[in-house]
Amino acid sequence: MKIAISTITDGANYGNRLQNYALQHFLESLGYDVETIRRKTSRDKSFVGRLFKVAKDIIKYFVGKNTFFCQRYRKKRFEKFNSKYIKFSKYILFSNQYPQEINDAYDYFVFGSDQIWNSRIGIIKEDLNNHLGQFCDGSKRVAYAASFGTSDVEEHFKDIYAKELSKFHSISVRENDGQGILEELCKRKVPVVVDPTMLLNVLDWNKIARKPRYIMDGENYILTYFLGEKNEKMKKYMSTLAKDKNCRLINLGIEFMDDRRIDDKKIFSTTPDEFVWLISNAECVLTDSYHASVFSIIYEKPFVVFGRYSTEKNNDMSGRIDTLLDLFDLKKHKDNVDSPSVMPVWDGVDTKSIFNREKKRATEYISKALGGN
Repeated sequence: MKIAISTITDGANYGNRLQNYALQHFLESLGYDVETIRRKTSRDKSFVGRLFKVAKDIIKYFVGKNTFFCQRYRKKRFEKFNSKYIKFSKYILFSNQYPQEINDAYDYFVFGSDQIWNSRIGIIKEDLNNHLGQFCDGSKRVAYAASFGTSDVEEHFKDIYAKELSKFHSISVRENDGQGILEELCKRKVPVVVDPTMLLNVLDWNKIARKPRYIMDGENYILTYFLGEKNEKMKKYMSTLAKDKNCRLINLGIEFMDDRRIDDKKIFSTTPDEFVWLISNAECVLTDSYHASVFSIIYEKPFVVFGRYSTEKNNDMSGRIDTLLDLFDLKKHKDNVDSPSVMPVWDGVDTKSIFNREKKRATEYISKALGGN
């Protein structure tokens, strides 16, 4: 049976690339032939457009404005990861357009995971109809751990969400908030399942984990990864903790960080497989990232997850963190970025039984959704 994954493929985000790999790996382990549909976004330019952008960014660099050299290098390294680990389809979706023959090329389309239904994100909004599945028959649409990313849908998008999501053959979501949205819009009760990254175990992840060259053998470090801003209190908390534990502080940056704010270009260009290694070997993890929290749990690492200040207006992303921490009874690992106080610990929770239970639920859901009993 041939399956196509429909997810976000744009950019250089650790969680996005790792969840794509994990879902592909999980579906293949169940015997399916799996590909991921490529997406083009407004960030992609024509050849002339790319030349113009390069020239403009070079000028900006020399006048002290935003630059792109490190971003391009990071994206190039992510593309190598994609080439090595992701099997892409020949079909491309772009700006609510799609090839007519795509529907007949696959038996099912699995939508997810990540925030594929968050219309407050620009690259989702510009291709929203495709993210909701307009390019294929409703009978072929299956969602696994799909996420809205927020607790509600914007009023002016509710009709299109209700119309298209009602057509889905089967839906599961990643957060409790998503479950509530589906019940409100479509009067559907859908299951909450774990992110695909949690369907792979430590041995699975160790097979792709790769040590970054900038880490010395035997070096102790604290890993931080923040997609939101860090205030002075947060920065002091981090540096004090590193000093107390006699550890190096490794700060991973977000993909669109200005070159001139990047302290270490090697660290900024860390790849997804190196990201996994960094978490697996860290003394502790400080983050506002969902997937950094996920991998901290997978590897049973001391961690603290902080609230994030989103760049998108009214885009509160805390629901996914709450669902994750509730599942593992790890709510004590959450703290406030305005007044950080919690010390990183590992609570000794029996994660193995939870992972086994959730993987069984996921397997049963997928098997039934993709034509099983």
